[in-house]
This record gives sequence, C-alpha cells and structure tokens, in this order.
Amino acid sequence: MCPPLGMFSNPHQPEQYDYKTIIWSESIINNQGILGHGNQKATVSLVSSDRSVQGLLTLTEVNNRVQLTGSIGGVSPGLYSFQVYEKGDVSSPCNSVGLPIDFFRPQQGSASIASPTSSHFESFRVDSLSSTTVNINSLRVSLNGPNSIVGRSLVLIRQDANGIVGTYGTKVACGVIGIV
Repeated sequence: MCPPLGMFSNPHQPEQYDYKTIIWSESIINNQGILGHGNQKATVSLVSSDRSVQGLLTLTEVNNRVQLTGSIGGVSPGLYSFQVYEKGDVSSPCNSVGLPIDFFRPQQGSASIASPTSSHFESFRVDSLSSTTVNINSLRVSLNGPNSIVGRSLVLIRQDANGIVGTYGTKVACGVIGIV
C-alpha cells in the first residue's frame, strides 16, 4: 500500500513500503499505463478575464503528435500562439498559471527570444475580429508520459509585431487541459 505523502520518516529504511504500488500509483497520476499510448483526447475551454475572448479547443494525440484544433471568438487581429504553463490554476484568470513549461530545459520559464519553450505551439495569424479556426501540430508535447500537458494551463498569447515568442507577449485567454 502507498504511504501518504510525507510518511517516509526514516529514508534509510525504504524497504518497509511497497514500491511497486508507489510506482503504479505515480503512473496513474502521470497518465501512463492506464491510458496507454494510443489515441488520446483532451479539451480546453478558453476564456479571457473579461470573457470577451472564448474558445473550445481539442487536443488529439496520434503517433506521438499532438494536434490542436478548434475555434476562438473575440480575438483582435494579430499574431498569436499557444503555450502550456505549469499550473492548471485559472482562478485568477491567466495570472495564476505559473511559468511556461519546458520539458527540455533545466529551469522552468527560461524561454529566450531565439528559442521558444518545448510547450510553445507554432504561431498563427488572426486577420479579422470574427471567429478563428485553429489547426496546429506539435511533436514536443504529449497527452501522456513524462511530457504530459494534461492538468496544466493552455494560454493564448498575443505576440508582438516581430513575432517574438517565449515568455514575451500578452496573455489573452487561458484554460485547463483536461482528458475527455
């Protein structure tokens, strides 16, 4: 049986716990083993703090590629991108999402202009104020395993005129990524 968090009172005697159960429990938390590596789906309900921007997005993983599709309404013309942030907390709209996730860098939130984080989806342009359809792919994130983005926040970012990505840009709307 799994010990409760913080119950390792003597770290020098770990044999008193059933580590197979602990590993199995962690695999459930990380969406491994139970969900497998087949076709995975997740959704995000995207909302801005003033509710002027709203969208419904679907993330589908097939053959190690995550496809982000859906529509967004109320977005003003400009250059945008999506980025995954570390926390699935949108209680203070997009201010409580934490830092951008990066599975390939030692420090979270260390994005630079020249190198966007691994959780940054490719940019797209919005030409009019009407509803915008999104269809973007990424090989750098996953819906299961160690690079899982499930339970984290997906943030719509308005980029500056030069298309700078990473931690730069304005957070427009956000939502939590949840398994369907």
